[in-house]
Amino acid sequence: MARKLRKGNEKERADKKRKKTMLIWSLFVAFLFIGSTIASVVLYPLGSNTEDEIDILNYTFVRAGQGWNLQYNDNEIKFTFLPSQIKGFNISDEFFNILKSSPQFLFSTNSSSELVSLISYGKLQLSNEWGKAKPTYILYGFLEPLSNYSQVNCDNSSLAPVLVFEKGNTSRVSKLEERCYQIEIDSNYLYDIMQFFDLMGYIRLGVIDKETFFNNDESSEINETA
Repeated sequence: MARKLRKGNEKERADKKRKKTMLIWSLFVAFLFIGSTIASVVLYPLGSNTEDEIDILNYTFVRAGQGWNLQYNDNEIKFTFLPSQIKGFNISDEFFNILKSSPQFLFSTNSSSELVSLISYGKLQLSNEWGKAKPTYILYGFLEPLSNYSQVNCDNSSLAPVLVFEKGNTSRVSKLEERCYQIEIDSNYLYDIMQFFDLMGYIRLGVIDKETFFNNDESSEINETA
């Protein structure tokens, strides 16, 4: 019996070590991926604009390297995409209100997902860059239990809205349970997740309001004025 217990414990430790190693490798691979992803956005931007400064929705955007700086009150806030370049993600009125008003969110995905590093990027943007204008607290965990990381799923939605990021056939938002949503990212266009985070930032800052957003057919495409 003691021998079986020892073998069981050794197997459990080996499984935890294997999962941790897989997570480290996925973070490393995802880090390399995000670099190439950003480069592809820069080289082949959606709806690219050649202006160095542009006004959209009464806000001024100034080109800054790989993206744009939004002139927001006394802050310069970095975005990758202009509001006119962002998809709508099939966002409902209910989810729009959650993005707009909630002071904190719980992010989750599978630890082996290619989205891991990209979600870390979004967390930093929301907490630090966009948090300069509207403080936002993000807890980032994983769907499966993993040592040294929080397990986050729909069961935690009583604490804060849960956003579960997964790859799929298209980029859209689906409601799983009350205050728990799946953010599906097209596996052929993983940089769509960066569009989602930009959209989330614009909604939280009030740059994109409900009237502007829902008056467009299937996306938040907004007219630009030079």
